[in-house]
Amino acid sequence: MKEFQLPGVGLKCGACSATLPSVTRTFKTEGFVTRERICPACGKVNTTSERVINSRELRRYCSQPCE
Repeated sequence: MKEFQLPGVGLKCGACSATLPSVTRTFKTEGFVTRERICPACGKVNTTSERVINSRELRRYCSQPCE
């Protein structure tokens, strides 16, 4: 099970818990950004996915006066 970490602490490898230094590959799909990091200690590829939220549409919707 994944553990919550505060920003700036760094990501840990899922296999050996070593700190992952940097992103080696980033690719986008509709609504998501996926990043791959290779562990320098064991070589395992670790992936993370981020959901993209289009805030412009949200602002436009929320800027209407409430009734």
